[in-house]
Amino acid sequence: MVERILKLSKGNTEMPEILILEKEIIHSNNPRYMFLYTYYFPNQNLNDISKAILRTNDKRYINFFFIQIHHIDLDIFFLKILEYDNQTIFYTLYDRKNLDDIFFIKGISRMLENGEDKYLYLIFYYYFLVLNRFHEDIFHLLLKLENTLNEKNYKQYLVNLRHSIREEPRYYDYYSPNKYHGHHGCIPDMIVCHISFDYGKMIKNFYTNTLEVSSHFAISESGDYTQFVSLEDSAWANGTSLNDSSDVYYKFAKNNIVRNRKINANYYTYSIENESIDGSLTKKQYQTTLKLMCEIIDYVEHTYHINFKIDEEHIVGHQDINPLVRTSCPGTKFPLKSLIFDLNKIYKRI
Repeated sequence: MVERILKLSKGNTEMPEILILEKEIIHSNNPRYMFLYTYYFPNQNLNDISKAILRTNDKRYINFFFIQIHHIDLDIFFLKILEYDNQTIFYTLYDRKNLDDIFFIKGISRMLENGEDKYLYLIFYYYFLVLNRFHEDIFHLLLKLENTLNEKNYKQYLVNLRHSIREEPRYYDYYSPNKYHGHHGCIPDMIVCHISFDYGKMIKNFYTNTLEVSSHFAISESGDYTQFVSLEDSAWANGTSLNDSSDVYYKFAKNNIVRNRKINANYYTYSIENESIDGSLTKKQYQTTLKLMCEIIDYVEHTYHINFKIDEEHIVGHQDINPLVRTSCPGTKFPLKSLIFDLNKIYKRI
């Protein structure tokens, strides 16, 4: 079914054939097929398939639907999402851009009912400081955490609150066990940029072998960095699958290189994580990112005797590799174009 969806979405498919496909997918009761159909046929009438996916009560794909599909009844979908935990509600509010304040009011109210945790603290930080928005009702919800706040001191309170929930970085004198040895016969020719909220948590996760995740580098907001995987080896950050039952199926990639290579993208990519919520980098982070990208480019050119192509096909965001599941990585404010421009200046290619 997945290959059929992809094939029909690329051609000049007649409307009757699309409608037949939609009926078959609804009849299948498969929420993944429903989501993929709406993702690849965004201009169809979504009433029937919206009702069908809500009936499945599938948390993962209902969330995907709300975050990525336009022209749906957001209110109805959000009612379902409010039944879930704080983590799901947070990422729904974070990933779906340009939501009205009413969704934050309803979401934060439910998160307060669910109980205090780091995701509740993060959503206040995200709303007031990252989005730089203000609503009286949301401020009153914040007062339930700390009733002594006022409009002069609440931002500093949120800065301190975010700092208090961060993991303390722990440093190791060896590389992470989470990696593939070598590059599976590939010449690595891409750099993939990521963001994550907590530098200390990244370090902890990348050294936890049961989580099966890692990156070559991670950079803190202060510009410090840790290397987890040697450039000789492949990290577990940009994985794609050859199996169309996976949401990281390689044919879903936005990037043409990935979409046309029938191999796990971890083997031919390097990964750099930055501590950030929206993709914006501090000046020190930016300079460290440039430095590490140069280190990667120099290594590839010296080891494989090729010119590393410095363009938007070879230096990309995670969302270009795995667009279904990484819709906000590396964030709307990540300076990808500036980094590519500066790299081309450094290597005198412009």
